[in-house]
Amino acid sequence: MESLTGENKIHDLMDGEDISIAFQAVDTATGVPMSGLRPAVWIDTKASSGTSKTDGGMAMTCKEKISQFLQGSLAYQPEIDLTSYFILVMNDRPSITVLNPQLGMYVSKTVTTIPLKAPGKDWVLTRDTKKLFVTLPKVNQVAVTDTANWKVMQNLAVAENPVRIAMQPDEKYLWVGNDGPAGPLLFSGVTVIDPSGLQVVAKIETGRGHHVIDFSDDSAFAFVTNQDEGTVSVIDVPGLRKVKDVRTGEMPVSAAFSSRAKALYVVHEKDGKVVAVDGKRQEITATLDLQPGIRTIRFSPDGRWGFVLNHKENLVHVLDVSVNRVLHTVQVEPGPDQVGFSATYAYVRSLGSSQVNALQLSLIEKMEKLPVVKIPIGQDAPGHANQIGLTRVITPTPEFDVVLIANPADRNVYYYMEGMLAPMGTFQNYPGEPQGILVVDRSLKETKPGFYSSVLRLPHSGVFDVAFLMESPRLYHCFEISVKPNPAIPRKVHVPLTIEFLTQERNIRVGTPFSLKMRVKDTLSGKAVKDLQDLTALLVLMPGTSQSRIPVEPSQDGVYQVELLAAEPGYYKVFFESPSRDALMHKMPHLNLNATK
Repeated sequence: MESLTGENKIHDLMDGEDISIAFQAVDTATGVPMSGLRPAVWIDTKASSGTSKTDGGMAMTCKEKISQFLQGSLAYQPEIDLTSYFILVMNDRPSITVLNPQLGMYVSKTVTTIPLKAPGKDWVLTRDTKKLFVTLPKVNQVAVTDTANWKVMQNLAVAENPVRIAMQPDEKYLWVGNDGPAGPLLFSGVTVIDPSGLQVVAKIETGRGHHVIDFSDDSAFAFVTNQDEGTVSVIDVPGLRKVKDVRTGEMPVSAAFSSRAKALYVVHEKDGKVVAVDGKRQEITATLDLQPGIRTIRFSPDGRWGFVLNHKENLVHVLDVSVNRVLHTVQVEPGPDQVGFSATYAYVRSLGSSQVNALQLSLIEKMEKLPVVKIPIGQDAPGHANQIGLTRVITPTPEFDVVLIANPADRNVYYYMEGMLAPMGTFQNYPGEPQGILVVDRSLKETKPGFYSSVLRLPHSGVFDVAFLMESPRLYHCFEISVKPNPAIPRKVHVPLTIEFLTQERNIRVGTPFSLKMRVKDTLSGKAVKDLQDLTALLVLMPGTSQSRIPVEPSQDGVYQVELLAAEPGYYKVFFESPSRDALMHKMPHLNLNATK
C-alpha cells in the first residue's frame, strides 16, 4: 500500500490522503500472471483488544472475520469494503438513499440517507466516484457529496434555477444549466465550476429556456441548448466564451454528442426534426424529418446507434450515424421517456406501462425487424408516480450482465440479470419515490494482467486489519497496516459511542406504541453524551420486508427516548446512527424485538 501525495512521493500512510492498494496474483508453478480473478478485500479498524471485531468477547481468526464480512450483516460492516458497489437513489424529497445490494438477504439494504438542503434535480459523479454533484433548484445551489463518508462537504452557490449538470470528458470543468427567461435582471445560461477547487469560474449567458449540455469528445467545445429560442450555443472551453449560436429548429428538448460521428444530434419536439451539428465546424450537416413528439436522444456506448424516443407516437427510432438515417422504428408502450444501456442491450422505459423493452445492440445491423424483449418491472406504471425525474433510472452494474431499473410508482429498484424473464430481486426505497439511480463501484480493478488495484481514503488514523480473499484458487490472508494522523488535517475528534438500553422489555404488541429508553455514552470515559440532535432509529421487520426511520428524542442527562410501532407480527431489529458523531449503524449496538398480536 502506498500513500500518494501531490508530488507522487511515497511516505508513511496518513488518514485523509489517497491510498493506492494493489495485489498481484501469479501462478507459482509457471510465473504467469493470473487474470480474470475477482479478489475480495475488506479493511477494518483493529480494536484495542487486538482484533478488528469480537464475537461475544472472543477474538476471531482471519477466516472467521472474512466469514462475518461475507454474511453481509448491517451490524457487522468493515470500514472499507472493496468487494462491493453502492446504489445511490435520488428521492423526490431532499435526500439521497445509499443502498448496499450485497448486504445479507435478511437485513435492510439501506446503508444511510444523505440529507440535502432541497430536493435534487440532476447529478453527476466524478470518474473516480469520489465526489457527487447534485443540483438543488429551490435554493440555487449544487451540493457536493464525499462518497467516502456519504456526507455533503459543501453547498456551492450558483446562478438561478440550476437544473441540468454535466462533467466535460477531461473533467476540467463541471457545467450547470441555469434555466430561466433572459432579461436585464435575469440570467439564463450556464455556471462553470472547477470540480477540484470547488469554485465557480464563469457564468455564461446563452439563451432562454431549459438547457441540455454536452461536449465534443476532446473537451474543446461545450454545446448548450436553449429550448425557448430554438438554438444551440457553442462555447469555447479553453476561453470560456460563447463563440456561436446555431439555429437548429423549434423547441430543442434533448441533445447528445456522438463520438463516432463527431457531431451533436439535437432533437426538436415541436417539428419532429433531428439535426446534426458538426463538432468542429459548428454547422448543421444533416437533418432527419421524424414526427412531432420526439423528446429524447441517447447514444449506445460506442456512439454508433442513436435512440430517439417519441412519447406522443410511442415509437423508438434507431439512428445509424454512419449514414445519418433511421435503421429501425419500434412500437412500444405509451409514453417512452428514457433509454439506458448495458454492453449488450438498450432498455426503453415507458411511463404508461410497467414493462421495459430491451433491444439487443448486436442485432441492429443483422435483423430486418428488431426483436423486442419485454421485462416486467413492478406492477404499476411509472407514470402513476407523483413526480417523474430528469435523471436516468436505468443503469448497468459492475456485475456481469446485470442492470438496475427504478420504478418511482412503487418506490422500488429492480435487479435484472440479462436473459431472464423477470427481475431477480428488488431493493425497496422507503424515503420516497426514486427520481434517478447511480452506481458507485468500490471493487478492485485489474489494471494489467494479474495486477488488481484501487485508490481509497482511510477515514482516520490507527491500526487497521486488511482481509484478503480469493475464491478460485481458494486463498485468504489477513495483515495489519498502521495509519498515522495527518498533521495537515484539522482534528475534530469523535469518540466512539455506545448505547445502554434502559428499557428491558423485548416483547411488544402489534399496533401499540412501544417506548424505548436508552442512555448514550462515549466509550472512553463512560460519560453520558447529551443533546444529540440527529440520533435516528431504523426499525426493520426481518427479513428486511419493511423498515421505518424514527427520530430519537433527547430527554435528560444523556437519556433518549423513541416511540416504536410494529405494524405486523414478526421479528424486528432496531439499528441506530448519529452521523454528526460519525456513529453509523454498523458501529452502534442494535436491539432485537419480537412483535405479537
